[in-house]
Amino acid sequence: MAGPAGAEGETAEPRKERSHTRRMRPPVRRNLQKSVLAVKEESTSKEAAPAAVRPKAPRMRQEPTQKAPEKEPVRRLTEQKKEKLPAPQAQPDHAKPASRTSRNKERVVSSDRVMAAFRRAADVSSWGSGVFTFHDASGKHGGIVIAQTRTAFEPSYEILGEFSDGLALIEDKNRYGYINTEGKIVLPAVWDHAVSFENGKAWGEKRGKRYALDTEGHETLFPAWDMGYSFHEGLASFQRNGLYGFVDEAGTTVIEPVWEKTGRFHEGRCPVMKAKKWGFIDTEGKLVVPTEWDMTMEYSEGLGRICVNNRYGLMNLKGQIMAEPQYEFVSSFQGGLSIVAHNGKYGAVDANGWESIELKYEFAAPFSEDLAAVELGGLRGYMNRKGELVIPAQWDDCYVVSEGRAGVCKDGKWGFINPQGELVIPVVYDQVMQFSGGYTCASNENGWTILDREGKQVI
Repeated sequence: MAGPAGAEGETAEPRKERSHTRRMRPPVRRNLQKSVLAVKEESTSKEAAPAAVRPKAPRMRQEPTQKAPEKEPVRRLTEQKKEKLPAPQAQPDHAKPASRTSRNKERVVSSDRVMAAFRRAADVSSWGSGVFTFHDASGKHGGIVIAQTRTAFEPSYEILGEFSDGLALIEDKNRYGYINTEGKIVLPAVWDHAVSFENGKAWGEKRGKRYALDTEGHETLFPAWDMGYSFHEGLASFQRNGLYGFVDEAGTTVIEPVWEKTGRFHEGRCPVMKAKKWGFIDTEGKLVVPTEWDMTMEYSEGLGRICVNNRYGLMNLKGQIMAEPQYEFVSSFQGGLSIVAHNGKYGAVDANGWESIELKYEFAAPFSEDLAAVELGGLRGYMNRKGELVIPAQWDDCYVVSEGRAGVCKDGKWGFINPQGELVIPVVYDQVMQFSGGYTCASNENGWTILDREGKQVI
């Protein structure tokens, strides 16, 4: 079993969509799309700059990560498809709705035939909301399986990004659009370039002009720039002549492009870089923390992360240091706790910077549903928010808890436990995916299948 490592480094570099942690070699083929025990965190680093990219098979954004101990974290499955880089140019205009009537039709093939192909697929990806796609051994797109409706079909399009705001980015005949969780095209594939929705907004380009889109298909023409990125707290970064600034949802420039790199706004603060040093600005563009750090990372629960000489600490919204930069790894705050690592041991600190959970574990992943996966004596289990090992370290590998289920591995076979540590799905599968939308995908000698939370085979 691979050893632990600092889970999630985060940076201000533009997203290439999902994944900010060092990875433990997965006991699976390249077909499993998402990491489980690794946490999706978005951040900023000294070598970062926002970018939206088209996903390439298998949450989302390339961002340099903070350094972590040499051991690797609990498994991360294969990477998201990268979104195509938009090449926007636009002039101001009024908002206008786009037709939701799609001229891109799904090519429906016998459900039985698609189901049979799914079971013997070489490559399966989960896009969230119980929607799965698969490829055969040659890499040919096989089709889509939707667990909720127990349907399967072979469409003309291919999914490029995970579901967000109920929509997923697709490519159809070199044009881009969006489908809903039933697999229906609801925003037509008419865009030359597009990115996934985030916070109710997405970007699309057609005929050399760039638009902001909402989930209803309304389009707002934006000013010309070299590149634009996702909205966070009502502001989106853009690049012009190699420098970054911010616009609001009406397309008005509110922060002039003067920064070499930026992150994203969280809790009214955004990491920015100038002369290769990082600080924080507020929503008016005022520098509230001087650019004197090697790295700064987005705020969570009132605390931002800072780095100097490869050591990480914590700073509050007033710019006061709450924990001196001394850790090899610091996670974002979740429920008042941040996972930290020092001298290869993991524990947690509270909002005052006190080590509220002793640094005694060989690895610890950020909390999910009040449990954190940990490693002790080379095996994995789960601790609660008091640092107590409530699920014994008895597993070779494991996932973070998701939707009340956590994947666990023993002797190369996978199953699922509940938050009480009780086995609810037998450890008999060669590969499993994290639960999403109430379903997981698993494989054994009989091929791929889809299970519900009780382990019942629904497809």
